[in-house]
Amino acid sequence: KTYLILPALNLTVSWELLNIYFTQSAGNIESLDFLWILRDYTSELICYSIIIKNCKNTKMYSTISHTQIEKNKFSSYLAGLIEGDGTIIVPKSERSPKGVLNYPSIQIVFHLKDLPLALLIQKNLGHVINQTRVYNLILFLFSTWMIKDFSCINYCALQFAFVPLLIYNNADAQKLSILKNNQKKAGIYRWVNKVNGKSYIGSAVNLSHRLIQYYNINQLLLNNMTINKALLKYGYSNFSLEILEYCEVSDTIKREQYYIDKLKPEYNILQVAGSSLGYKHTDEAKSKISNALLANNHKAYSLEILDSQTNTTTSYKSIRQAADALQVSKTSLTYHVNNKKTDTQLYRNRYVVNIKRGYHSYSATLDGQKTITDSHTSLVFNYNNSNQFGCYLAGLIEGSNSFILIPTNEKSKKGIINYPSIKIYFDLKDLPLALIIQKELNKHKCEGSLARKKGVNAYILTVNNKLGLLLLLSLINGYMRTPKIYALWKLIDWYNIKDSNLNLEKKPLNTSNLTSDAWLSGFIEADGHFSVRTTKNDKSTRIECKFELSQRQIDHNGKSNLYFLENIAELLSTVVKSIRVDKPNPEYRVRTTNLKGNLNLESYLNNYPLFGSKYLDFKCWIEVVDLFKSGKMDHKLNIEKVIKIKSNMNDKRTVFVWDHLNNFYNLDK
Repeated sequence: KTYLILPALNLTVSWELLNIYFTQSAGNIESLDFLWILRDYTSELICYSIIIKNCKNTKMYSTISHTQIEKNKFSSYLAGLIEGDGTIIVPKSERSPKGVLNYPSIQIVFHLKDLPLALLIQKNLGHVINQTRVYNLILFLFSTWMIKDFSCINYCALQFAFVPLLIYNNADAQKLSILKNNQKKAGIYRWVNKVNGKSYIGSAVNLSHRLIQYYNINQLLLNNMTINKALLKYGYSNFSLEILEYCEVSDTIKREQYYIDKLKPEYNILQVAGSSLGYKHTDEAKSKISNALLANNHKAYSLEILDSQTNTTTSYKSIRQAADALQVSKTSLTYHVNNKKTDTQLYRNRYVVNIKRGYHSYSATLDGQKTITDSHTSLVFNYNNSNQFGCYLAGLIEGSNSFILIPTNEKSKKGIINYPSIKIYFDLKDLPLALIIQKELNKHKCEGSLARKKGVNAYILTVNNKLGLLLLLSLINGYMRTPKIYALWKLIDWYNIKDSNLNLEKKPLNTSNLTSDAWLSGFIEADGHFSVRTTKNDKSTRIECKFELSQRQIDHNGKSNLYFLENIAELLSTVVKSIRVDKPNPEYRVRTTNLKGNLNLESYLNNYPLFGSKYLDFKCWIEVVDLFKSGKMDHKLNIEKVIKIKSNMNDKRTVFVWDHLNNFYNLDK
């Protein structure tokens, strides 16, 4: 049997024409069996599917009944099936950009539960599935050359289309369902980036246990696999999760490799299922690592060895270097360092060996003139921080959801030592911003931890180690503008009492002009809101474009927030208003009410940009502000355009592009 699909030259192709073609072009064919006509009125293509008998090379057979009535019924059924869940595809050009020939095709898609029907139709058509196991959906792909004289014909081919068993379109919003539905199930999963279409395929003997690791931010940071970096960069909401199939535990690696081979996922660097080598550095990355190692000459510690016979002390950068100098084994020297009972215990009855741990010390003042000396070491390091990053960070911390916490008791009721901490809150969609701030701080031994708090739609960056808090103090001290400065002063007092050598300065409120630094940018990041309001009805059509932020009138420590809000209102050409006055915690609100205020804000944020998701909302907001700049805003003419812009702002935004983070502050500059 030979199966052909010919593109129609017109709607009146006759039996005579077909007989002439088969007689001249394929002399081994003696007669036609019957003609199927598949009419798809929604397509420009009408295909004539001819089943013919090749008597020379193949036995005459057909599993379809030879009665004309049943043939017509089957043809009509198949036509309806194709016009329902089928697709007729006609190539626009003879070859692809890579020179590969394009073929027309008909695709018939069957649901997983309709596999028996698909197999029966396949049997009647005479195809053979060359895969031992059929998964998900089956796609029949019939191809032919687009040759007008029908001189070249390509035979039918059968391929498979992969449609996942389960699809979770929003990996962030559907997290609980993902973990609940896949408990104690072995199978194959695929992460799909909805922004760029790239994917990653993996397998697990317990899918829920494996997938929960992807939702652990600290776990992602520990491993440089490409999929981990992509999840951190784009956020979970920009990924869908697919369960390709459930399978036996013993088959997971084999099935994972099967899907990797078929779907070619871009995030699977090695394309090897189950490999522990889940990540491979590019040549560029290897070069950067090499250069960084060459430039990094310091160690976190040094080894000081006192020769008791000569009374000389020598410092070594590592145990290996010291072992080579003493002509002893590294193992022997390491054992002595780890197991000696006193600092003066002799090694080889001659040497006093001690580790001197060096800590980076940070500038206590923003001009970098004073230095902090850690009480545990004599090593002192000067550090000049980025002023604008400090201003931005001060504004972010002074937002309503971040806290500076100072312990009231030295130990908890369980005897655990209490430490001060600074907690910075980020909205879930601002995870990339939280990560880059954590990265910048941790480059200087801040050791800030990032975690999602249960019951709160936020990530919290917590800094509670001494070096990290001293770094934050050096960055924000002198740039605070709100009553939270009292909490900062308490933290400074706490450290000065603990270590009198620090002598940290308590700098006053920053009363400089708001347009002189990035403080307001950080504060807007925490509490600002860009609003576009549209009204469209029979009575009126109206567009409003406003910015607003609100704060409690009295903060947690009984201090008024009015003073600094009045400064913001002055910049925005508006006034502070009281709202929610009948509530337990009344608020102050600052809202732009005119074009001048909006333009002042635009000018400021162009100089000191936002970096979170609010940057994207700001760019959309500016598109609407631009419509007002001419002074002759036509509300009716622009209402549909503005509604479209508004549909992608704030909580309605579903796609986040974080390219602007490439310009984030760098503490090393």
